[in-house]
Amino acid sequence: GKINANRIEKIFKRLGEREYEVFSSRKKSKSRGRGRNTPTPPKTSSGNQEQSALEFKKKYYAEKFGVDIEKEEEFMLVKQACESFMQGLVWCFDYYYYGVPSWTWFYPF
Repeated sequence: GKINANRIEKIFKRLGEREYEVFSSRKKSKSRGRGRNTPTPPKTSSGNQEQSALEFKKKYYAEKFGVDIEKEEEFMLVKQACESFMQGLVWCFDYYYYGVPSWTWFYPF
């Protein structure tokens, strides 16, 4: 079969809804010495999880991509990286089920 792009998009949106929970879990793991080299979510006194996740995203993309996601032209780089990532997933799926789809494709980020 083929990958249903709409279904994959829905899956990633659902995962995105749990971002704050994942970030908090990573922060706890990092404090126990098992974390990745990823910025930790900022602390919020108000407990506003959505704002905290947005602040984390800003910091993450600034550190990893050198972009300010609040600037549309810089956010486009992040969007391109996400689209290329999805193309990479499709490439891997095709590779394992049908053979090499392209020898020239690569993840550009």
